Amino acid sequence: MMNFNFIPKSEQNQKYYYIDNDLMQYPDAWLYIVYSKRGPGKTYSVLDLCRRSDIKFVYLKRTIADVNNLCAGSGSPDGGTSKFALDLSPFKPINRDKGTDIRCFKINDGIAGFYDVDFDEEKQKYFPVGAPYGYVFAVSAIAKYKGFNLDDCDVMIYDEFIPQLWERVSRTEGQAVLSFYNTVTRDRIKRGLPEIKLICLANATQVSNQLFDCLELIDNVVDMELKRKKCYYNEYRGIMVHKIMDEEFPDAIREAMTGIERATQGTRFAQVEYGGDFAYDNIHVINKPSMREYKPLCSFKHQTTTYYCYRKSGKIFISRIHHDGVKHFDLNDDIQCVQFWNQYGFDFRIALFEDKVDVDCYSAYNVIYNFKKIYNVA
Repeated sequence: MMNFNFIPKSEQNQKYYYIDNDLMQYPDAWLYIVYSKRGPGKTYSVLDLCRRSDIKFVYLKRTIADVNNLCAGSGSPDGGTSKFALDLSPFKPINRDKGTDIRCFKINDGIAGFYDVDFDEEKQKYFPVGAPYGYVFAVSAIAKYKGFNLDDCDVMIYDEFIPQLWERVSRTEGQAVLSFYNTVTRDRIKRGLPEIKLICLANATQVSNQLFDCLELIDNVVDMELKRKKCYYNEYRGIMVHKIMDEEFPDAIREAMTGIERATQGTRFAQVEYGGDFAYDNIHVINKPSMREYKPLCSFKHQTTTYYCYRKSGKIFISRIHHDGVKHFDLNDDIQCVQFWNQYGFDFRIALFEDKVDVDCYSAYNVIYNFKKIYNVA
């Protein structure tokens, strides 16, 4: 276990989330996925733990523009920044509460670092001092990052890994993040070092996101949502998923609703922002009809899971219930993927909109509904 400086639960402010508890409860996990409504302090908690533990980290944001925004109040190390510059760094609230002054400075396109700063009275600018607390990288530019060594970093943080509805995201983003994790990890185990902890944080907007799909976690998270469970842990895979619940904060005082909360009550926007629910996904679509009179139609493989399709008088059932003897399509193969879409997929999607498709798991629904987002078909 890394030398984290954990705050005992008895000393924690019970109004906020502490990543400390997840790391202490699941010390053998390599991946911690934490999602919630807006506001319990996810990013604050992880960055402050690294700061007070003197553990260097890698902090991931989606785009180069995101990284540049973090540096808006700092500029580059050699250029410094004015004391009046806008500070959009995630360390800003930590600086406010802890009396620190940590800012983000651009190093290269899509790369930055978090540093202590010193103020030059003559130039009226802040400049970085000493080694960085951690580095910032843009996921969209990961292909550029080759031949470097970050073995002094013990934690990787992917902030806001679930995209907003209006964001355009690469369909291979999940693979890119895990590939970058492997690049940073390199041969740590062979050298007797612990695995890097990958901590992914987000507000609950879309369960059908690139990281969940790549790791084939969509059905596990949907099961958590349907059963109102706060945690999923797979010991063999070393993956922990935590949905932060309101009941975890016994000392939190419910303040009067703001104007926007009152105005949006009952909307999907409010369910996501103030409830932490995947309200933009139809997670209640799962239905398991009787198999009587259903005949095998075809099967398809997405990632490592095979789904079997059945038909009965205009109704389609997509399931993980095995059958043999019909056409099989491996969607990981570009040619078979196009063949499936042309022969079955397009019609399945139309039938889905006409309420003529049943599924026994949400991931099956997601593949058909989001087929053209997931796969590059015309």
